[in-house]
Amino acid sequence: MEESPTPGCLGRTLSQAGGVSLADPAEYRRVVVGALQYVTMTRPDIAFAVNRTCQFMTHPTDVHWLAVKRILHYLKGTISHGLRFQSSSPLDLQGYSDADRASCLDDRCSTGGFCIFLGLNLVSWSSTNLKMVSKSSDESEFWSLVTLSAEPIWIQALLRELCISVPAPTLQKFTLRSCELFKELRDEIGELCHLEVLDLEDTEITKLPVTIGKLANLTSLKVSFYLPVNGNRKNDPANRIIPHNVISRLSQLEELSLDVNPEDERWNASIKDILKEVFCLNRLHFLKLHLPEVFLLNGLRNLSWMHFKFIVGNNLKRIISRLPHASIKFEEQESCLKYMNGVGIPTEIN
Repeated sequence: MEESPTPGCLGRTLSQAGGVSLADPAEYRRVVVGALQYVTMTRPDIAFAVNRTCQFMTHPTDVHWLAVKRILHYLKGTISHGLRFQSSSPLDLQGYSDADRASCLDDRCSTGGFCIFLGLNLVSWSSTNLKMVSKSSDESEFWSLVTLSAEPIWIQALLRELCISVPAPTLQKFTLRSCELFKELRDEIGELCHLEVLDLEDTEITKLPVTIGKLANLTSLKVSFYLPVNGNRKNDPANRIIPHNVISRLSQLEELSLDVNPEDERWNASIKDILKEVFCLNRLHFLKLHLPEVFLLNGLRNLSWMHFKFIVGNNLKRIISRLPHASIKFEEQESCLKYMNGVGIPTEIN
């Protein structure tokens, strides 16, 4: 029997419509249900491929049977593979999840998978079809994460029965980029006291909740805001894009990226207060934000030690706003931008 380098064929998706029905599907069911499902208990590397073949138990075809044979060929070449357990300290629970959106050609459901480590040892894993049809890849990733979140709770309860204490699972990094369905960051975010990274770049939200200030361990904050369609741009405290004294309370912050719509008057009205709070962050070494007016650059002269990226002005054509000739004093400053009326601006800045 030939050996196969992978348990599944990359770039090929199985479906119920492919191939010719097997005359005797009993052998297919014996191999898949009676053998391969048990092998996944010690071979998580074939969990996804076995999950796919299990979906055609009712009417397997010759194409499905070839997929089963490929798994057997792979096992033959990797007969020495398995799980290795070793002592480790501390016994932290760490989980990872992933999803393949609309991977099933028959019902367009996504396939989700997760794995959980206890210390350095892999103790739980799964690959299964999600029960709902996701409208975006972000939604399928979210539901895969929901499936994952229940597993550490069960493992913790089991370990307690065995009189083994493990630290409570904590969320340290939260990344959700370019998600069109996520519009509001709820106040409950402040309860994630161990959170160190909050990355919502290109996931546009309306504003930051005041409870962000509770995240004392936060070292990286990347947020994108969108302009409300209701036209409510009044300058009042309740409508601030970032509540007062929130940024200054994040004393451990090392990276700060605030992406806004240049026409958002909420930002333009509060930028001076936000800059004052930014100057209080002694650990900050990376800063990205939008400055609606050029004179605000004056307050940034002492940030020569910091990596920064600024978008200056309100022109949406990706050019820096023109300076009046009266601002020639900028030409005398070595630590400030010297480009007058758009002349000589490098392409990296333009």
